[in-house]
Amino acid sequence: MVTFDEQLTGYHPSKAVKEKAREAGDPIPVQYIPRKPDPNGLLLYLLSTYVDSNGHQEKLPFVLDFFPHLSVGDAELSELVASSVDRLEFPTAGIHYVADSAFFSAANLEKLQESEFLATIACPSSRGTDVFDLLTFNLPGGYSRTARIESVVYSTFASVKDSNEVSFMRVASTAYDCSDVEIPTVASSGITNTSSMPVYVAEELQSLKIPGLKKICKDHNVPYASRKQGFIDNIVNRSKLMNSDIDMAAGVLQSLDGSNFKNMHFPNKLYRKHFNLVDLIDRYCAQFKNGHGVNNWRTKYFLNILRTAIVNCWVRTQTLIFYSYSGYRAASAEKLLE
Repeated sequence: MVTFDEQLTGYHPSKAVKEKAREAGDPIPVQYIPRKPDPNGLLLYLLSTYVDSNGHQEKLPFVLDFFPHLSVGDAELSELVASSVDRLEFPTAGIHYVADSAFFSAANLEKLQESEFLATIACPSSRGTDVFDLLTFNLPGGYSRTARIESVVYSTFASVKDSNEVSFMRVASTAYDCSDVEIPTVASSGITNTSSMPVYVAEELQSLKIPGLKKICKDHNVPYASRKQGFIDNIVNRSKLMNSDIDMAAGVLQSLDGSNFKNMHFPNKLYRKHFNLVDLIDRYCAQFKNGHGVNNWRTKYFLNILRTAIVNCWVRTQTLIFYSYSGYRAASAEKLLE
């Protein structure tokens, strides 16, 4: 099992520091990722795995490779996944590769399959596919739907937030053959349109504000988006799907009503269990501060990499002797001071 994810280390240079770096032709590559504990900082992509440990109750994280983000345009996500595969120096057949929605694309799935990886990658709502539109349609909270197209399994789980708003975990996986799922037969003849969704045109939707677009999405189970144009695109695409071939769409939707699985299905469970491995590394890193009051971003970046390397060194020692992370750092410091 390997996971590929972003590591964002908090870094908040002053306006004067950023201006000075920009004038020197060396702009600071501070990134913003809202879901991270500290959403502003220096970005590093990590390929990580689990290691069996001596005396620890759970497996420990270990970084196999890293990819720095040092300037604008130096880290195309599609190229990063390919590079993370090509740089591995051991056989990859049968290894499971897990990544979050930032790395979802047909090209990445294809690359991983060509390298004989098993792959499980989340799909963002802003870059959905028709199959996910169908799988999420009228899916009640607490249920999953799964479909297979050739060698890729698509699975959606609907969860209900405290506000009663339904959100969807959408995962594509080549690690699951779907053999325990009964796929219903879709028959389109003689079925009338069961959808109440009207035909929406982009030009008409432009006059609506975000709350109005959100209401349409909620009424017709259309995924939300981060921007107005994204809302409009999602609504128009769903409208076209539901009204272009009424018989077939109605037939598919009717068949989906009988294919709901209570609770989370296997691909979603697997993704939820493993996708945040880098966050576990971050928790170890955050236990100790660097203690260096530096503003130079390159120095800060190096210290962040060094901090991750110390976690790796600790994990390697656990195959021989048990240390807590804090105990390992204390023992190492004593050795260095001798």
